[in-house]
Amino acid sequence: MRLLQFQTTGDLSLVEFLGDKVPPYAILSHTWGHSEEEVSYHDVVSGTWKDKPNSRKISFCGWQAARDGLNHFWIDTCCIDKSSSADLSEAINSMFSWYQGAAVCYAFLSDVHHDRRSIALEGSKWFTRGWTLQELLAPKKIVFYSSGWKAIGSKDELKARLHSITKIPTEALEGKPLNHFSIAQRMSWASNRETTRKEDIAYSLMGIFDVNMPLLYGEKEKAFLRLQDHILKDSGDQSLFAWTDPSRGHNGVDMTGLLARHPKCFESSGHIQSIGSWGVSDTHTVVPGGIRADLWLNLTNEYYDNKPVYKASLACVVGSSVHTSPAIFLALVGGHKPESGRKPNQFVRIRANELEELNSFDKLGGFQNTIFVRTSVTNSKFMDPIPFHMQVFRIGWDWGSHQEILEQWNGYQVYPTSCWNPQNYIFTAGQGPGALGVIVTHHKNTSTWIAFGNHPSRGPWVKAIAPPESGLSPNDGAWPLWSLPIDNASNYAACPIQNSSVSCEAKAEARQSAFFARGVSFAITISCTPTGNRTSEGLTKRFWRR
Repeated sequence: MRLLQFQTTGDLSLVEFLGDKVPPYAILSHTWGHSEEEVSYHDVVSGTWKDKPNSRKISFCGWQAARDGLNHFWIDTCCIDKSSSADLSEAINSMFSWYQGAAVCYAFLSDVHHDRRSIALEGSKWFTRGWTLQELLAPKKIVFYSSGWKAIGSKDELKARLHSITKIPTEALEGKPLNHFSIAQRMSWASNRETTRKEDIAYSLMGIFDVNMPLLYGEKEKAFLRLQDHILKDSGDQSLFAWTDPSRGHNGVDMTGLLARHPKCFESSGHIQSIGSWGVSDTHTVVPGGIRADLWLNLTNEYYDNKPVYKASLACVVGSSVHTSPAIFLALVGGHKPESGRKPNQFVRIRANELEELNSFDKLGGFQNTIFVRTSVTNSKFMDPIPFHMQVFRIGWDWGSHQEILEQWNGYQVYPTSCWNPQNYIFTAGQGPGALGVIVTHHKNTSTWIAFGNHPSRGPWVKAIAPPESGLSPNDGAWPLWSLPIDNASNYAACPIQNSSVSCEAKAEARQSAFFARGVSFAITISCTPTGNRTSEGLTKRFWRR
């Protein structure tokens, strides 16, 4: 950490401290004027800092720190070398902890005149800037000063007025740990604040949510989406999804993602409270393209562009009512209806201009389900269902401890070969009403044929089939896979292996293993066990050939 210090000669110097050896220091909170008027890092290094119009901030801060018994002080304009991206990134990621560790913070309100502070305090731009939110919350002690550098009062003395101006609970102003407040509450505190650069509305909130992430100036609004991604990875608080956006109502862009575009979307969410980490630790998982969320769903009688609409209750509560939850509207845009018990399914948020409050009675007839919800919809004209165009099957073999069977095994083929990667044992296919592929295993002079696919209603299936007519193969267009009857197919199949010196069966089991933004994956295990051993470890002990 780099601190300022006045020498006995009156010269100003920068002193760097490493690790825990930082001495007690004062810190300044202020709003910037024009950048050319502020004292920069290079002005201090070159000794020309007194030539800047706002050099009085430096003089006052050093003078007041000395009066408070402090030899060092920190000011963002001149303690950060903004020409160094590494220095800037470290400073922004450390900013909250630096304000939190200060012995005292001097909040300079340049537009508040001491003789009429009771009127002007509420109108100060200091309460509208993004960066000053963490500068209000992090320090243990803050003293506010007017434009004439006269003390107005401390944070403790002014907390009632500060609460009235900012809508921040007095408990937070008194130093209650911020993780005791829901994500929606904390976002609401920033809803009416602005920053000069669009990225900074996200970067200024990193400390409030205990997030560290690299700075990418130029990403603009994407920075706030990235901040929410980081919050999701460390928190189970679904109040992050409890926002409204008037611009995305029936007359605006009606289909959107699960994440807000700006903190202003949380302006009306200050009453949404978390239900505690004990209740939300497994409510959602971040996956590529969206969120796999565990939500309580109630099917409505509404449709959006021919898509069924659900009310999804979030794992948080409204105010002090533990029985009332905020609910968002979701449209099913891909896969099966979740009440069918089949997966996968995909949703997007609609009617983002409203939140509904559901009590226990309203939730009757609903059900808990894990669904996939997109985090963002970048194309405002996106209306078509999200196709599950990719189906991935991972195929493995397991002979258990039956060495005598393994000795008879003469290899295998998977068809169509164009879909099969023998290096990683992955079979990739598109959609299809019938079989997607065939596995052929060879034991001595016998071949076992097992077809597999994904039934639109019953899910993944396997089925023992007869070999094709002589001269044809599964790669031959004269024997189309999709013509295979699959009426009796299931996720388990067994067929005897003939002409074997060991009486045994080939068994296949198919199961869904995961679903993701643009597809679904399955696992198929092929095992061979003696027919007299129905409890063989062949289906319980999985060994993937790699």
